[in-house]
Amino acid sequence: MQRFAIFVFIIVVLVAPLAYGGTRAFDYRANLGVASQSADSVCLTIANRHLAAGQAVTLVILAPDQAIAQAKIVRTMSTDCTGVDSSESTVAYYELHIVKGALSQGAPAIAVVNPARAVRISAGSVVADLDGNHQLEYFRECTSSEGVHLTVWTGMPPKGKRRWHEYYYLGYDVEPNCTDAEAADGHP
Repeated sequence: MQRFAIFVFIIVVLVAPLAYGGTRAFDYRANLGVASQSADSVCLTIANRHLAAGQAVTLVILAPDQAIAQAKIVRTMSTDCTGVDSSESTVAYYELHIVKGALSQGAPAIAVVNPARAVRISAGSVVADLDGNHQLEYFRECTSSEGVHLTVWTGMPPKGKRRWHEYYYLGYDVEPNCTDAEAADGHP
């Protein structure tokens, strides 16, 4: 009887986190990227070479108001997407097909692949518990003199913990509005 009780206890300990939304691995570098609309296609730049055609991608649109679009990967692309720093050897490029919503041409969006919880809008902001740890991640963009800094934060930006950062070069001057924490080099 005691062995049975121990067996049940072990099963409960192992299965309970799954039933109650326990955390799971979410790689911020490999599951977040930058999507941009050009004249003829939508391109995703992401540090993940293992995505397949048909993979669902949620796009977080940050301006003028935060919104969500849904896309699917069409194919791998051999050329880079304009505007994104592509110096990393792990970066891959994918063509996307928008299935719900829309992107503005020239405005970058944050692409999310495989979040633990659905990306949603709450009080006018896009939020998600990306890694399943019961803490919300927030999405933000700000500008430097010639580009956009895209960031993801656990907790309200810019006071929360910055989890991911990518710079998108616009190619023209814009009014800077980033804080030091938002525009700092390095990852996250």
